[in-house]
Amino acid sequence: MSMGQQSVAGLRGSDLMWKGIRAWDMGVIVTDPAPLIRPGARVETETIPGRSGSVDTGLWPDIYEDISLAPGLAIRPGYSRDAVAEWLTGSGRLILGDRPMDAYEGRVVDEFEIAETAPGHPDSYAALKPCFVVRPWRYEAIPAIPVPILRGGRGYNPRGSAAAPLIRIRGEAGAVLAIQCGDRTLTATLTASDAVIDCDWEAADGCRTGGDFLVLAPLTAWQASVTVSSGEVHSVTLEPRYRSL
Repeated sequence: MSMGQQSVAGLRGSDLMWKGIRAWDMGVIVTDPAPLIRPGARVETETIPGRSGSVDTGLWPDIYEDISLAPGLAIRPGYSRDAVAEWLTGSGRLILGDRPMDAYEGRVVDEFEIAETAPGHPDSYAALKPCFVVRPWRYEAIPAIPVPILRGGRGYNPRGSAAAPLIRIRGEAGAVLAIQCGDRTLTATLTASDAVIDCDWEAADGCRTGGDFLVLAPLTAWQASVTVSSGEVHSVTLEPRYRSL
């Protein structure tokens, strides 16, 4: 078992992990776990004068809104509240102790209150309720390792949502290749400045010059193949990034 697996396996309901650091190690316990929230699909509405309610003008069934998770926490006596406040900043990866197999990607809303539960008492706990604004997806807490696919590769998506894999290509400038997975094919060209390029559908960024970004269907085996039509390609890896809602 790797160090990351040990850290995640040790999480309990009264703990969480943020940016790779356990709350318990910061002197923090979870007093009120955040609920499991099903994200809503993105919808645009319009109010029409003289008509009750509103009408849907745009609906994206496969696009979901961010969600907010606000667990209740308490700082144990003797631990630095300033250190905890500094830890609960910025962006990172959140794993909640009551569901240690899932990881969220997001950020902490900057402003939250730290209040003593028994003001003036030397053994008083300090309560706080930070808000994490995270992407709608729950990823694997221990991510699947990247799969080399230059000579073909395969895997299985164990989660209930389609995955948008990250494709990383290394090669010589001018190389042209096509990557096929299922009924989708992605084509890419390495330019003079792109000896190493990423194809990242989740970030709406990448190397696509034709075809589609690749998708790994839920609860299904997948197989990928690469065809190089010109130039030298040294390696192509597929990072699955399995996820669920």
